[in-house]
Amino acid sequence: ASEAGHEVHLLTFDRSVPEPSAIAPLERLLASIRIVPLPKLLSTLRSAKALPTGEPLQAAYYRSRRMREQVGETLRRVRPDVVYTHLFRMAPYAMERMKEHRARWILDLTDVISAGIARSLPFRHGPDLWLYREEMRRIERFEAAIAPRFDECWVISEAERANLVGLAPDARIRVVPMGLGPELFHPNGLRDAARLLFLGFHEVFHNRDAVRFLVQDVFPRVRAAVPEATLDIVGRSSGSLGAWARGDGVRIIGYAPRLEDVLMTATVFVAPHRFAAGLQTKVIQALASGIPVVSTPPVRLGLEPVPDDVL
Repeated sequence: ASEAGHEVHLLTFDRSVPEPSAIAPLERLLASIRIVPLPKLLSTLRSAKALPTGEPLQAAYYRSRRMREQVGETLRRVRPDVVYTHLFRMAPYAMERMKEHRARWILDLTDVISAGIARSLPFRHGPDLWLYREEMRRIERFEAAIAPRFDECWVISEAERANLVGLAPDARIRVVPMGLGPELFHPNGLRDAARLLFLGFHEVFHNRDAVRFLVQDVFPRVRAAVPEATLDIVGRSSGSLGAWARGDGVRIIGYAPRLEDVLMTATVFVAPHRFAAGLQTKVIQALASGIPVVSTPPVRLGLEPVPDDVL
């Protein structure tokens, strides 16, 4: 948008105020940027206090007086033509200002979170299962209530549109798929002989479950057929994976500053998710790099691939 000549003003959360050097690339693209600290301990306490209320715990986690003030001040100062709100947990900040400002109000849900949680329930146990089943119900009611209030509601795939139509048939829904610039990845043909690659942010449950399934169930069968095969697990917070993520031929790589360095030499990219939501961007990144992908039906559902089509 900024490259097209539009002014873009950003309001966002961070767990702490980042170093100026970390946001310098953004500042060159934006007319203004305001970062509101979101301390983890305080936010967790807010979520705990919301347990008896019926409010989604994720919405309570992101409730902030400072953000509310910043939203009000920025809207008065900028008087924007379009207000883009990302994810349902930020929707309350937009909805309380809609009557005061004439603008086009867009809610980008990306995924229908309640549907994603529903798909994860068969793989949860004990208190975790109870908590997420309750959170799913709360978010489901919340999504159904907020989606029709926005001028447009964006989701990332036709599958997510179907999920949202079931909750909020009166919402004005638009599918806005995610893509990658072709200049970002350049297949070079120099692949290792038998190296599997898994990429993901390892604090989220669907990625941790996929790693467990891959290491404990899938990869031993691969090694039985191809003894020299190796598996690299790449991504932020991979150090938090337990001993169950270790095994013969498995390497925990951690964060890769240059994604193309680990992608380009992989023999095959694996996305063995037993449940997923929306679109797995990492699969598109692998395909853009010319790397074969082995995935599961939940991953394929978000991609909606057509034989011989260009993704």
